[in-house]
Amino acid sequence: LGKGEIPLSNDTSIGTGFYPFDELETTVYKTEKFLNSVNTKKDYPFLGEDIKVMGIREKDDIRMTIAIAMIDKFISNINDYRSKVLTISQLISKQKWIKPDYEIQINTADSYENESVYLSVTGTSAENGDDGQVGRGNRANGLITPNRSMTLEAVAGKNPVSHVGKIYNFFASDLSRAIVESSYGSEASVNIVSQIGKPIDQPQILEIRIKERTAKEAVIINFAKEMLQNLPLFWKKVIEGKYEIA
Repeated sequence: LGKGEIPLSNDTSIGTGFYPFDELETTVYKTEKFLNSVNTKKDYPFLGEDIKVMGIREKDDIRMTIAIAMIDKFISNINDYRSKVLTISQLISKQKWIKPDYEIQINTADSYENESVYLSVTGTSAENGDDGQVGRGNRANGLITPNRSMTLEAVAGKNPVSHVGKIYNFFASDLSRAIVESSYGSEASVNIVSQIGKPIDQPQILEIRIKERTAKEAVIINFAKEMLQNLPLFWKKVIEGKYEIA
């Protein structure tokens, strides 16, 4: 890139984003972040990093199935394992975002009778050849949401200058949040499509959907255009650590 040039899209791809999270999405997101937080790992070192939280809502009922790779050197026997699983289940239930009627199940493939449980050496699936460098959880917002507009792109492992698989997904999330926080609507979702070889601030299409819109269409369009103009400087935000890459 020469000085002042706009980076060109390295691919033809789509970025998606929405804001805010609903109750189920918020619950899943906070639970995973809590279990993988530095403080939780410090207090409960037997918890591995390979943690998956699947949330399901059926009418008003929410159920979470949580898979946690337990680190074997901190487990003395099957009873100790069982006790630690129960401890974590109770710990999750006490968190302020968890309602009393939520159902929480951990490591449901375990068979205590056969002493077949989810033990690992490293706390990840890498020891079984599944390194997960850019896995299914690497979405820009940290969630996998099949009932929402969702890209197949993962944001990890991509350059923040011209790789629209990273840039456009973060931008879509940013724009959705900005629209709601600017009181232009109660909910927003964004789809943005690039074209390989074209400037990153000139997408093929930028689709915005807003629930309970309170601003005129022209205001929203100008707002989005202003944010697009800042895309060439997106890489600076990544370097400054302003984006969490799941």
